[in-house]
Amino acid sequence: MSQDPLVVTTHASWLQRLGGALAGMAVGVILVLGGLTLLFGNEGRAVRAAQTLDEGGRLATSASPNRIDPAQEGRPIHVVGMAQAAGPLSDESTGLRISGLRLVRKVELYQWVETVRTETRTRLGGGEETVATYDYRLEWSSLPVDSDGFKQPQGHVNPEPILKDQDFSTPQIRLGRRRLGPEAAAGLPATETVVLLAGDAQEAERRLGRKVVVSGDALYVGADPALPAVGDARIRYAAAPWGPISVIAGQQGADLVPYATRHGRLYAVRAGRLDAETMLQDAKAANQVLTWLLRLGGAVAIILGLALILNPAKVAADVFPPAGAIVGFGVVALAFIFGLILSALTIATAWLVVRPLLSVVVLTLGALVALGIWRFKAARGTRSEPRVVGTQ
Repeated sequence: MSQDPLVVTTHASWLQRLGGALAGMAVGVILVLGGLTLLFGNEGRAVRAAQTLDEGGRLATSASPNRIDPAQEGRPIHVVGMAQAAGPLSDESTGLRISGLRLVRKVELYQWVETVRTETRTRLGGGEETVATYDYRLEWSSLPVDSDGFKQPQGHVNPEPILKDQDFSTPQIRLGRRRLGPEAAAGLPATETVVLLAGDAQEAERRLGRKVVVSGDALYVGADPALPAVGDARIRYAAAPWGPISVIAGQQGADLVPYATRHGRLYAVRAGRLDAETMLQDAKAANQVLTWLLRLGGAVAIILGLALILNPAKVAADVFPPAGAIVGFGVVALAFIFGLILSALTIATAWLVVRPLLSVVVLTLGALVALGIWRFKAARGTRSEPRVVGTQ
């Protein structure tokens, strides 16, 4: 369901735009500094994580879940066994109770959602006209939408959500004679859909004070699932069931706790029966993925920051729109090129701090390649052409 859109046209003079662009330079500086900090710190984080995994891999030994060896006290161990919770998990808001290691509640709300489409035109003299079209429609959304922030809240009011997403983890996992804390269950994937029964709906209705029925794999909070109304909710549950898990952690009596290496903490919990090598390799792969994602995030922040810093030049040139378009293209190109260069230099500088030996090797190889190319070109440049001796 949607309603007629709201169209709002605004105008900004060249001086107003220039003032906004100059103010945006401060934001650009913050973005650049934040990106540089993220890139530099990320390299140290990545190295420490890799060193922690390497050290743990060298020291970790296999251990039984049912026999606690005093000789392994204070050392990293690898344990595989059947995990159970000390008691059932429950959602007190709806009364749902299950036997599992982790319970995740996901809530969808039927609510008004605002979307905005903008079209901007630059006028001769540097002024700008912006036409914003606000559309409103009812739809299911997993995120609560605050209608107070709508451009036109009248007629599009969303009530307070009856429930929100929540994660419930068992405070203690039993692994044979061993124990794990709540952080262990929080890291296990909740992949099993909880089958809901009519009794679950009745208990939820009693606690929530609203009509609740089972609709597919969800508890439907509302009068009729076929005719949803604003404020209705669909509640779904997923669980991490009891079953085999694999752990690499430090032994502290009967407790499995994070093991402190020289570079960080080692604590890995995975569902299923996995050997230590597989767990460590998976953790290293995840560390590499995170490292590249943070590198990308840092580079994007730097590029956006440089674009904001250079943006006043584009706005100044917008007095004559075609010139502004050309300068704008140049601003984007310069921000992209210098952003990549600055990102690469920051990462290289971080390597000199956290990976000095590798940095020296890479720089030496690069210098040797550059020297070889220079000498090859020099040799070709000095090679004389063969002289043709003719007869008179």
